[in-house]
Amino acid sequence: MMKSFSYRHSIYALLLLAFIGIGYIGYRYIEFYEVETSTGYGDKALSNPYLAAGRLMEKFGATVHFLPMYIDLPPERTTLFLPTSRYSLTQEHSDALLQWVQRGGHLLIVASSLSLAKNRKPDRLLDHLGVQLFVNTSVTPTATSSKPPVTVSLSKLPLTPIKQQPSTHPALPSASLPSATTEPITLPDNHALEVAFNTQYYLEDAHKQAQWALKDSNGIHALAYRIGKGTLTALSDHRFSKHYVIEQGDHAALTYYLLSSSPEITWIYGEDIPSLWVWIFHYGWMIIISLGVVLCSWIWSVNTRFGPLMPPSNHVNRRSMQEHITKSGQFLWQHGSGITLYRAALKAFLRDITLRYPHWHAFSPADLATNIAIETQSDVAVILKLMNPDLNRTEENFTRDIQHLDALRTSL
Repeated sequence: MMKSFSYRHSIYALLLLAFIGIGYIGYRYIEFYEVETSTGYGDKALSNPYLAAGRLMEKFGATVHFLPMYIDLPPERTTLFLPTSRYSLTQEHSDALLQWVQRGGHLLIVASSLSLAKNRKPDRLLDHLGVQLFVNTSVTPTATSSKPPVTVSLSKLPLTPIKQQPSTHPALPSASLPSATTEPITLPDNHALEVAFNTQYYLEDAHKQAQWALKDSNGIHALAYRIGKGTLTALSDHRFSKHYVIEQGDHAALTYYLLSSSPEITWIYGEDIPSLWVWIFHYGWMIIISLGVVLCSWIWSVNTRFGPLMPPSNHVNRRSMQEHITKSGQFLWQHGSGITLYRAALKAFLRDITLRYPHWHAFSPADLATNIAIETQSDVAVILKLMNPDLNRTEENFTRDIQHLDALRTSL
């Protein structure tokens, strides 16, 4: 028993020494270091694709207010970037925005209504300026490019940068995305930038009143108009300001150039969605009209058309069927149809006899009268007279003979 106990403890001691040796070797020769890996965009960046551009403007001292949708006018003499389709923008909102621009505001919007579309919705902010949006059918956009992105240089911008302040926000994680194809554009002060606009769309200045324009080989992509004391800038697209491409080419420089006219920026990042009623009347007006016609037809069918309902009839005072038959017979008798009436009654009498005595069907009128007289114990001559429909009967005789036929039917 003592030997077994010592042997077991020896094995435990050897295992413990082996673990200690392995731990020492690992600590001595294994090197630990930290590796940073990209975890993708955070929650704010996922919901707001312009967050990186806003951080860029904040780095240069601007105050940026991000709003999910347009609700009211921003403060006077500031910048409003409205990169949405403006479905919910009413005529009153559009007029208020234009008056805000006239008082010194800077409005950046994206043209969203194609000029040659069949069911084109009027653009209340751009139509009076002559801004037209077209599709460039001769260009097929490419997703990738072998051309390396140009290094962004904010020092070459013509505007005096806003006082630079240290950023209080954490840096956005970078994403591995294909670089877009950049095209050279020239700013109003002749500085050249490399920007990847969406080559499928381009603008045209129909009234030739733009203060300046930005264009590449595919057409115009930005038009600026002086309205009162302010400026309205129309863009063909706003992809260059989103966080997954702002680090490519000179997108950051162009974003700064367009937004640095005032130290306060209101940025609408959520796509406005038309109200349910606006969407239904715009896309489902035919269904609405059809349902309206059906509803009107149903109301017309169930509605009282000729005044209130009549009170239910009193069945006690209603005429009986016997009275209808009597009056119909009197009408026919008065119009000389007595023989026709008697023939019908005699035919019904003979049909009932045939059903009760089928072998009488082959009898002659005389034999038939004899058999009826025997069965009913009546006079044969009276029966023969009753079976003659061509007799000229008076109204009294007609009634008596009809009653006699009915009595014979009951007796047989």
